[in-house]
Amino acid sequence: MHSFDQSLTEAELSELEGYLGSEALPEACMDLEMLDGFLAAVIVGPDPIAPSEWLPLALGFLDEGDEEPEFRDEREGERILQLVMRYYNSVAIVLQEVPESYAPLFYEGGDDPDDVPVGMLWAEGFLAGVAMRQDEWQPLVDDDEATELTMPILALAAPDDDPELGEVARDPEARRRLIEFLPETVIGIRDYWRKA
Repeated sequence: MHSFDQSLTEAELSELEGYLGSEALPEACMDLEMLDGFLAAVIVGPDPIAPSEWLPLALGFLDEGDEEPEFRDEREGERILQLVMRYYNSVAIVLQEVPESYAPLFYEGGDDPDDVPVGMLWAEGFLAGVAMRQDEWQPLVDDDEATELTMPILALAAPDDDPELGEVARDPEARRRLIEFLPETVIGIRDYWRKA
């Protein structure tokens, strides 16, 4: 088995999480929860997206005007890329081969009302993945029968002052129910494009 096909250990996951929040990467870099949602969209979307296209966005380099990651330390950069690619591959393998085992990654929110609501970063990451192929995703967005596939993600990403989805955004119990349905939602989106 190639090293890129191996899932990250808990220690490696913590290592990747540390890198994503460190000065080794630009401030616009996604955190682990957002990256998980982003990769889910990249993987289940209508068209394949090459790592050379999504990696700079995920790691925050595009916001700095760089189309290719330029790490301060080459060896550290290689390690970060290896961890991200292995994480991507592990999510892809689960979604494509054992979808019943798929579980999105979330940070548990605290009791502080100023905390980011649980699931919001994941949903924002997913929508960032959709935005990479906005035109190709449009048939799903326009399909009235498929709105149940997109609504949970849009609701989790919505700010609490959103006129349509804000009520859901403010209700912890409603968020919990949406999060429970997310695995089915992601697999449903995957199946939608497979049938298209």
